[in-house]
Amino acid sequence: MIPRMLSIELIPKSTWYDNVRSRVSRDVWVSIRNAFAKAQCQICGFKHNLQSHEVWRYDDINHIQKLVGFMCLCGLCRSVKHLGLAGIMAQRGDLDYSRLIKHYCDVNECSEADFKADRKEAFELWKGRSGFEWRLDLLYLDDIVTGIVGTREYMRTHPTEVERIKQKRLGVL
Repeated sequence: MIPRMLSIELIPKSTWYDNVRSRVSRDVWVSIRNAFAKAQCQICGFKHNLQSHEVWRYDDINHIQKLVGFMCLCGLCRSVKHLGLAGIMAQRGDLDYSRLIKHYCDVNECSEADFKADRKEAFELWKGRSGFEWRLDLLYLDDIVTGIVGTREYMRTHPTEVERIKQKRLGVL
């Protein structure tokens, strides 16, 4: 895949909805989000509808999804990063998919054909990764959260909560 300023980053199926926000209390999440807040999107520079985005690195041999940082993104850039979820939202009429394609092409100065090729490659990578169970490595949080909230006792262990979030997002609940 050609390196792009705005890339498509699909999360392996086994870790859908299992993320930092699902593992920490609301207060801790707000503190983390505020610590990484910026005045504008770190990719396109847009100054509204800013959201926190977790940055992951993948160990494709040991199937470890490692948290390596956070970015502040506008809604369009974040939706491109999570293009699979964006596609589901577009099918429900909650999102304009053509607007995402245009945004991707504008930010990356590429054609719609380039977008389609990049999307195909991203989904092929996702399909391969989704054939495995992945473990999250959240050690990145130790120093950050300790600095923000002053304690290492910040993680919630609640696999049932992660499962409940998954079911709700998939429309089962």
